[in-house]
Amino acid sequence: MIQQWASLLLLARLGKRKPLELLAVALIRGRMCQALAFTDRRLGSGELFTLGLLSVLDALLDRPMDTLVAELPLTQSLRDALCGKVSCPMRDILRRVIAHESGDWLGLIPLTAAEQTTLTDAFINAAQFARAVLGESSQ
Repeated sequence: MIQQWASLLLLARLGKRKPLELLAVALIRGRMCQALAFTDRRLGSGELFTLGLLSVLDALLDRPMDTLVAELPLTQSLRDALCGKVSCPMRDILRRVIAHESGDWLGLIPLTAAEQTTLTDAFINAAQFARAVLGESSQ
């Protein structure tokens, strides 16, 4: 949990000149990825939260994700998932979250109706979480 908050604070500091909405996207993706950890019991929810948070790092810093990931002390699975070069369970979760975020319903076709409902519920909870965190940080 401490690592998650440290990551969030770092992102907030890095993105000072970026729109607050970008931090909201990071928080929502992080929380949604974390909520979907149950789809693969081998994945840690903390690492999935970090994946979602860092998925906007290239936009925050205006640098290619490959370059940024090479400079960070991340696990190989996290690097692979962020760069998207290798299909892996973490990347699949991030892909689903981004497809849902962008309304790419065709990208979610392999999911069952129950899985899509779970994803939507995760989004609603993540949006509430982001609103609460960003509301507190802007005061």
